[in-house]
Amino acid sequence: MAIMGHWQTLITGIAAVLAAAFTIGQSHQTERRRLRRQINAARATFPLVLNGVSEWATRTAPSQETLYAFDALMHGASDENPFTPGSPPIVI
Repeated sequence: MAIMGHWQTLITGIAAVLAAAFTIGQSHQTERRRLRRQINAARATFPLVLNGVSEWATRTAPSQETLYAFDALMHGASDENPFTPGSPPIVI
């Protein structure tokens, strides 16, 4: 028992370091799981967001065409309307 008492502080310190390392590992694993759940949730809602953007574009297309025509009149822009069918898509 005297030998144990002599090394008790060192053994306790090593046990504390091992416990801290285990706790950090568990914390990292928990964080990875949380991030994975967040990514999966974003993937699940992406079609809904894309649908909302598509609906917005459909609703606002007439006003965008009007603004383009007004801008063309005011600034002498090209007569070619980028919103007409068959024209190449606008890339922003």
